[in-house]
Amino acid sequence: MLLNSVTNVAIHYMTKKTLIVIVGPTAVGKTALSIAFAKAYKTEIISCDSRQFFKEMTIGTAVPSKEELAEANHHLFKI
Repeated sequence: MLLNSVTNVAIHYMTKKTLIVIVGPTAVGKTALSIAFAKAYKTEIISCDSRQFFKEMTIGTAVPSKEELAEANHHLFKI
């Protein structure tokens, strides 16, 4: 159902340049939602999580799994 809703939004806005910003506390589903949008829009994800910028910082963050990272191209993640 989530993917159908995301796909409908994507089709509506495909002719416009749109920046989608997904915000919220840890562990509420932002990664899954961002991957769904990335697939629907055929685009990539830019991480702006201040704690996920750091390679060794895993406390207090919900680091995406290898499978999630493989589903869509991620940028600025663990740099």
